Amino acid sequence: MDTKYGHRSSNPRTVRKRSHVLSAAYVQMAKTEMQPACRDYTLNVHKMLQGIQFKKRAPRCIRDIKRFAKKEMFTEDVRVDTALNRFVWSHGIRNVPRKIRVRITRRRNEDEDAKSKFYSLVQHVQVEEFNLATMKADM
Repeated sequence: MDTKYGHRSSNPRTVRKRSHVLSAAYVQMAKTEMQPACRDYTLNVHKMLQGIQFKKRAPRCIRDIKRFAKKEMFTEDVRVDTALNRFVWSHGIRNVPRKIRVRITRRRNEDEDAKSKFYSLVQHVQVEEFNLATMKADM
């Protein structure tokens, strides 16, 4: 008989992880051929860095932005623009801006010997207010 953990065992430590099950988004991307794309996102960096040690906040922010772009654009190669890097580090290692508006662009890789066909470029977009939803941007 199954318990609230979805397995016969009542101990949560013995429940098997289902890492072999792919998410619906990855299956969808596998079915369709990837195309170049460009979208704008508002990232709440304050949430990402909750509880992070002061001297590790700005590097962690850059890592989290790369992780987000990798997840959204399904590319392994993610490149952060120098303007975005400067904006994140503008107030020092501790005081990272609370929200950041970014433009993530999926582009074709020009190198013939590259591992993947596409890469993502993450750029900073300056805005006055952050009450914007995710939207397609002009490439």
